[in-house]
Amino acid sequence: MKALGYGRCSTAEQATNGVSIVVQRRAVEWVAEANGWEMTWLADEGVSGAVPPESRKRFKAALALLEAGESEALIFTKVDRASRCTEDFARLLRLSEEQGWRLIVTEMGIDTRTPMGKAMAHMAVVFAELERDFIRSRTREALALRKEQGVVLGRPRATPDDVVARVLRERTEVRPRTRLPAT
Repeated sequence: MKALGYGRCSTAEQATNGVSIVVQRRAVEWVAEANGWEMTWLADEGVSGAVPPESRKRFKAALALLEAGESEALIFTKVDRASRCTEDFARLLRLSEEQGWRLIVTEMGIDTRTPMGKAMAHMAVVFAELERDFIRSRTREALALRKEQGVVLGRPRATPDDVVARVLRERTEVRPRTRLPAT
């Protein structure tokens, strides 16, 4: 059997300095090897789980290979590597059923070829979406607190002060409008 392994990490820093992708790949390769499957590895590095799966370059490539029948399974370590949105994951499950390929989640022992595996995949994505909402809430609260403390949020301005002053000055100057001659 041919399988596709898929990994994802949310930030560019995780992709370059972290071990997340390496750990995910090892776990997926172990499952493929234990089952005697030939595996191709694809990963989206520096891409948030909030981004719909169909909008990620490597995930989109995986879906195309699955649709073409070049692979019989999509393997990833955790549901949130594929999606943190119940709607997106439900579409992915429907797509796998319609096209006849399996979804396998290594850390949870989920394999959608069984009714229990399919049900557990749905439950797992509910909790992945819940975690995404918790992360958003914690981030919002932390940023609000930092703002209350007087911390200037956002990226520092890169435009020099003299350039900003010149733009503002020129913007407020009244200039006569030049009309082009009619042709």
